[in-house]
Amino acid sequence: MTAAVAFYCTGCGMFGDLTADGLFAAPRTAARFDGLYQQVDKIIGSGAEYSSPTSGSNRQSIQFEDIDGDGLQEAVVFLRTGDEIPLMLCIFRQSGPEDEPEYTPVGSVKLEGSSFDSVFYYDLNGCGAKEIVVCCSLGTGLPRALSILEWDGSEVSTSLSVSCAQYTLYDLNSDGMSELVVSRYDPDSMSGVVETYMHSGVEFTLYDSVSLSHGIDSISQMRTGCILYGVPAVFVTSSCDQRSGTIVDIVAFRLGSLTNITLDEETGRSAKLTSTQSVAITDIGNDGALDIPYTDEILWENFAGNAVYWRTEWQSYRLDGVPEQTYETINSSDWYFLLPDSYGDEIVFEQRDVVQGEHAITFSVQVEDENGDKALYSIMAIYVLVGENREDRSEIAGRFVIDTAETRTTSGTIYAARIFELPKELDRYAITQEEIIERFHLFAQEWNIN
Repeated sequence: MTAAVAFYCTGCGMFGDLTADGLFAAPRTAARFDGLYQQVDKIIGSGAEYSSPTSGSNRQSIQFEDIDGDGLQEAVVFLRTGDEIPLMLCIFRQSGPEDEPEYTPVGSVKLEGSSFDSVFYYDLNGCGAKEIVVCCSLGTGLPRALSILEWDGSEVSTSLSVSCAQYTLYDLNSDGMSELVVSRYDPDSMSGVVETYMHSGVEFTLYDSVSLSHGIDSISQMRTGCILYGVPAVFVTSSCDQRSGTIVDIVAFRLGSLTNITLDEETGRSAKLTSTQSVAITDIGNDGALDIPYTDEILWENFAGNAVYWRTEWQSYRLDGVPEQTYETINSSDWYFLLPDSYGDEIVFEQRDVVQGEHAITFSVQVEDENGDKALYSIMAIYVLVGENREDRSEIAGRFVIDTAETRTTSGTIYAARIFELPKELDRYAITQEEIIERFHLFAQEWNIN
């Protein structure tokens, strides 16, 4: 599947049109594809139109994928018709020389829905050929329709059809094969479940299911990754308390059964709520285990009352549901700084906008002398610099650029820092330039299968 993703990402450039319309339209290219378009145009002439998937990494209305494993890429076309069952997926087989291929229609299927949501190609049963996992939108506020399609060379058949809120493909039970993992939500009971579907050797069937936290308003995201010690898990994020909060359930296989490892049996909810901040579940400790953010304190809000910077506690979990590691960060929704263990409640953070295009956050330690008087000593500062003079401001005396592979990708922003001199008795709070660079990171922007 990785190769397919790379193909479509680079394919947009190959076809030349990088506008919003061009990015999701049918990929018109060299004359060698004229035969394919003639075949598709016959279907469009009867009242159909292109209907590109709207999410995921495969978003063009014509996609090329080697479904049967013969080394030649079939063309998969996504259309919408005026029929009672409006969505249509068509497969065209490639034959002939590579520079002048011919495409023959070899199967199609009609699907319920108003639009294609996402599509992925994956060998889910180990037979060598890929199934087509396609999700369709049924309308605003409704669950989505998820289907596993199989193509035998002449016909497209539906092997599984279920409703879902979110889904993912992931080897959750570590058997070397990816399972279909589905989350479903019931608004009447304000509850949800996670289900896994596997191939029994004959067909795709429900393997196991587990309940999510009770009292949720909706399921917003599913994220795959590992908990501590490399155990695969699915992290399900839901809104709760009339959408004023967010809760995360961690689902993994334990002793052969699908288990919600963070669910408190007494309350029917996961042990902790996350905040409403726009911070993703992240491997903060860089140990391969994803950490869940629990905000301790909102440090600053903008004029609209929206949080801008937080002091956040992060926890990673063992398979028995016990958090074993805890980290603290100062962060925005774009970046985070991992606080040293020696930085406790006596550390004070001050945000300053000295000039336009410069946001500074100063880390200070508050010390009380023998007379009870309190004094602040600055430890370090982080600067977020934008605008035309950002390079000049990064070179102000005492400042250095936080230069990493991550920060080099932000062409419009420069991140810089400064270290202040501390009295000798406060040496335990001292930090080096290397430590600051090592502890500063940007939140990753990743494709989400949903």
